[in-house]
Amino acid sequence: MHNYSTPYAVKVLKNLVPALKPGARVVINDHCLREPGQENPWDEKIMRRMDMVMLALLNAQERTEAEFRELFRMADEGFVFKVSRDTSFSSPHRVLS
Repeated sequence: MHNYSTPYAVKVLKNLVPALKPGARVVINDHCLREPGQENPWDEKIMRRMDMVMLALLNAQERTEAEFRELFRMADEGFVFKVSRDTSFSSPHRVLS
């Protein structure tokens, strides 16, 4: 989902649905953007720049947790969205399933 614009990311997820067995998981290991000012300044600068690079080169974006939730909802109402945060250090990294 990282390098895909929203319509293509939704299409990828929709195409998974017929192949998923009951209880199967779709795992996304990706960064989640936080609200401005919640990261240390260095990480914030890197994440915001990466967001702009993805937009310019791929018509894609870094996503917030809410945007990931909406992406899965748009693909199929049957997805149950869960988030696992890396609490070992202050990281924007999330595992979404």
